[in-house]
Amino acid sequence: MKLLVAVVLAVLVPYSYCQAPSFCKGNECPKYVKLNSTQGNAFETRQYGPLTWATTTYSGPWHSNVLGQLFGRLFQYIQGSNTLKKKISMTVPVVTEVKSAAQGGTQYNMKFMIPTASMQNIPKPIDSKVTLITDPASIYYVRSFGGFANGQIYMSELQNLVNSINSPNIYDNNMFYTATYDSPSEKYNRHNEVWLRKL
Repeated sequence: MKLLVAVVLAVLVPYSYCQAPSFCKGNECPKYVKLNSTQGNAFETRQYGPLTWATTTYSGPWHSNVLGQLFGRLFQYIQGSNTLKKKISMTVPVVTEVKSAAQGGTQYNMKFMIPTASMQNIPKPIDSKVTLITDPASIYYVRSFGGFANGQIYMSELQNLVNSINSPNIYDNNMFYTATYDSPSEKYNRHNEVWLRKL
């Protein structure tokens, strides 16, 4: 009964009152309510509020420049390639949604969260390949890990997350998310995540 009350209270806490986690290292990042975590911290369940993102997409076969090209478009947007010619603060994490493309291959949707200071007047992108979207409040299963992450490591950690959840009917198995919190120049105390969205 105490656990149920705790979970209900957590869900009712406004996101604006949640503290940013320490692994954001002073950068603005999405606030969330931690609903629970598993023994040994194999994964945790988080509830995020609605989030607005700048996003860009690539669909097709993988090549080594995919993520660099997507990041470059979004970085140009926050550096002033927008209708207000205004710089926008970088937020973390850089989130990439990965799913099967309708015409075959894979679709990669990279996203930068719009910071709070820009929400009242969000500059529109000049590049037609960059769009603004708002995701509804959602619950995610999240596995965290350190070190430098590449595609192979993300896939291995994703499999660890799937194995830990051990219930394929409770999450959307058509897509997953990677979350990168640190720049390549950050050598220590790196933080990475893989997410699965709860159905």
